[in-house]
Amino acid sequence: MICTEQGEPFGKPRTDTEKEGSFMKNYARTMIICMMCAALASCAGTPAQTDVQSTAAASAAQQQSAQAPAAAKTSVDLTAADSSEMFTERDFDESFGDCTEIIFSAEGVSVNGSGASADGSKVLITAAGSYRVTGECANGQIAVNAPDEKVQIVLAGASLTCSGSAALYVMDAGKVFVTTADGTANSLTSEGEFTASGDDNIDGTVFAKSDLTFNGSGSLTVTSGTKHGIVCKDDLKITGGTISVTAAKKGIDCNESVRAAGGTVTINSGSDGIHAENEEEPEKAFVYVCGGTLDITSGKDAIDADGSVTVCGGNMTVNAGDDGLHSEGSLLISDGTVNIENSKEGIEGAVIEISGGNVKVTASDDGINAAGSGSNTSTGAGGFGGMMDTDASAVLTVSGGELRVNAGGDGIDSNGYLYVTGGTTYVSGPVNSGNGAMDYGIEGKVTGGRLIAAGSLGMAENFGQSSTQGSILYSFGSEVAAGTEITLTDSTGSVILSFTPEKKYQCAVLTAPEIVEGGTYTITAGSESGTVEMTSLLYGQGSGFGAFGGGRQGGGGAGFGGQMPEGQMPQIPDGGFGGEMPEGQMPQMPDGGFGGERPQRPGRGGRTNQQAAAINLSDTSPT
Repeated sequence: MICTEQGEPFGKPRTDTEKEGSFMKNYARTMIICMMCAALASCAGTPAQTDVQSTAAASAAQQQSAQAPAAAKTSVDLTAADSSEMFTERDFDESFGDCTEIIFSAEGVSVNGSGASADGSKVLITAAGSYRVTGECANGQIAVNAPDEKVQIVLAGASLTCSGSAALYVMDAGKVFVTTADGTANSLTSEGEFTASGDDNIDGTVFAKSDLTFNGSGSLTVTSGTKHGIVCKDDLKITGGTISVTAAKKGIDCNESVRAAGGTVTINSGSDGIHAENEEEPEKAFVYVCGGTLDITSGKDAIDADGSVTVCGGNMTVNAGDDGLHSEGSLLISDGTVNIENSKEGIEGAVIEISGGNVKVTASDDGINAAGSGSNTSTGAGGFGGMMDTDASAVLTVSGGELRVNAGGDGIDSNGYLYVTGGTTYVSGPVNSGNGAMDYGIEGKVTGGRLIAAGSLGMAENFGQSSTQGSILYSFGSEVAAGTEITLTDSTGSVILSFTPEKKYQCAVLTAPEIVEGGTYTITAGSESGTVEMTSLLYGQGSGFGAFGGGRQGGGGAGFGGQMPEGQMPQIPDGGFGGEMPEGQMPQMPDGGFGGERPQRPGRGGRTNQQAAAINLSDTSPT
């Protein structure tokens, strides 16, 4: 017989209230307003100059700061968000009672109960209810065609392989729950090239055209030798179970959201690990992680979303062939552990905010990159002689948590605005002079938090004049070996900051609340030690091109950030700005120009700034 489940009844369609999703819509409106402010800021005037000796420039800096986008000032405590906006109680309920029994074997499939029928080695579910699936089949399939109904499929020791199609095929349903029964191991596999079924271009081992939730306490292995692992045309949720996905293409591919609140998910994919894309309504294609464990190894991006990427809990380990986390909209981390062990760019989004959690990034290119929408660019003051395009919609804010970055390109980078208001940040930056440990296109402002960013000298850059917390850009007399600790102490010998970079370095940016105007500080790295007197809040300025970027604040030129004997000229690093150079050749411009910036990937479909920044807009209600 068909079991009657506890809680929400099967067959109940989504209500208007459920579809409202008021919380996330209100949040999205806030983000849109922030982006509109950013757009206005780009039209308000030129970015502030970095010479604090110029009164006019200082005034311009204050004006620019006042007109900067409000995104950095509208931090949202995502950990306080009500999870019921993303999940229902039913999503977590793995219970089941007396169910229709579906038993696969080498001879085919048998059904004991109502709501399902067998056809050879395939079973078709057409009614609401719970269905318990057991047994093995070398060419079997579970199909669901139950419009507007809720169906629970309980995998309790099932192993199905399907040739040329999906092992689990949801043609139509109100919602489908896939529950892995406690203590059971299950597998779904697709072999060979996929063939279309009517209007459906089936391309995943699990292929669902309805909302889909995975829960339970058992395990499920999903394998696709030619295409994707799990494909969902609506919202996909994971609240429990141990799920392993191996796919030639994408691990999880959704037209709308991917939401994880529990369980353990391991993905090994030839393309993106988790991919959410919606060309018509990109804001619907978001990724939301508030719990569970994700372990992703991907040939391309580990997580890629047209809309937002939000991490407010859980653990995530990433090894990516391209970006670790990539969002065409907002990328927000407020809690949890994110460990990007390998990537080209670690974290990239139009707008990025890190307000909590423990984040560690290793990247061959930029570590953290706020790229903006790509449609709101202007020529800014960054780079060499102001020859760098900036994007006023790009905002990177670090307001909490601990962030560790090891980057071959720029360590932390924003094409527009960089704000540090809290948290603790450590950057082991580039060893080449075409990139910097810290880089921003329009404004860099520190008002709180702690940061040490160490790296090469050529593109060294300090925070800007609008900052309200002391910051030091210090250059060492020669390169310092990797693994050599940097310490900053005050006049009493108390340690304010310390960090051991993983790569060699020649300069460092240091900021902490204890650095104040009028204070005297000592910076030590190995056998080298120097004293800094803070005649203003900023010491050592840089402007994206260290050799000509100014000097110690409040007193004469100091070349690469400060400590040059009086009367000497700034010296170009050995081998020019790009490293060693064969005798008789001219210095070459680094890739991407002196600003170290590479062309930004345009947003899909040429979306507007508002679309790029909006997150979780419509239909984010629990389903």
